[in-house]
Amino acid sequence: MKRPFKTHIGAHFPPGARVDAHGTNFSIFSRHATHIELLLYESATAPAPLQIIKLDAEHHRTFFFWHVYVEGVQAGIHYTWRVEGPSETRYSGFRFDARKELLDPWARAVTDLLWERDKAVDFTLDSPPAMRAVVVDDGFDWGADMPLNHALENSVIYELHV
Repeated sequence: MKRPFKTHIGAHFPPGARVDAHGTNFSIFSRHATHIELLLYESATAPAPLQIIKLDAEHHRTFFFWHVYVEGVQAGIHYTWRVEGPSETRYSGFRFDARKELLDPWARAVTDLLWERDKAVDFTLDSPPAMRAVVVDDGFDWGADMPLNHALENSVIYELHV
């Protein structure tokens, strides 16, 4: 796997990780974040990130979405986010902790092989193992398959509760 991956500004929509033929666009919403990092892992059990990508607010932020396009990242790569921002709960209620790796709320696949709840909630640990999101390719080759185009009045619809 080539490293480091080349990055571009990316698009703010859709949120989450969206893969195409050349790479993956990552986007996450955070209104109050001041700095964000994307951590890429080669596998679910990799002890250290393959690459850490620091997002620049001037270039990688649109409204409250932070985004980056990473060339060469395809399905199967694991990732987390680190988010820095206000951590003053008394007045604002915010508790940003840049030491903690966060799961993408728009992830379509997740692995928890290294995650341990006790370590995740321990605020004395610098960077406990976190759940990781997995880049997923939604594409499907239908080949020569074509829609049947039957009229609805000629169809039988079954409902099944499992």
